[in-house]
Amino acid sequence: MPLASLPLADPGRPDLSSPLAFLRWIQRAQRRGQVLSTCWALLEMGGQAALPVPLGHGVQAAVDGDAGGIWRAGALVVLLAATASLGTVLLHRQAVWNWIHAATHVRQLVARQASPRGMTGTSAGNEVEGRQGLVRTLTMSGSP
Repeated sequence: MPLASLPLADPGRPDLSSPLAFLRWIQRAQRRGQVLSTCWALLEMGGQAALPVPLGHGVQAAVDGDAGGIWRAGALVVLLAATASLGTVLLHRQAVWNWIHAATHVRQLVARQASPRGMTGTSAGNEVEGRQGLVRTLTMSGSP
């Protein structure tokens, strides 16, 4: 999964007509990351959902006294568990990337809004600190 370089060259022009419109704008900017998250979640959940099949075959092989069947079922259980684990790791990595990307978007938008007004850390510290507190609140409320 290639990571985008941050900060973004141009964070874009958000829809500020309502909070929901702003969140939709952020979501559209992360469409690729959300599709990847969905794929990794399907891999994770598919691996977990398929586990009862080889377990059932293993139990039936044990009842029938088939040692080869037990080994095949055990190998399939290990393969499915590894697949689910891989999906979990990649899903978490993508979720963290999505969160960092959204937080960077918001921080850059706040900085761009503050820059034309001449607000810097020294001249208007209270205003900038208030805006940074807002950014922290926005970005930490949905942290993974």
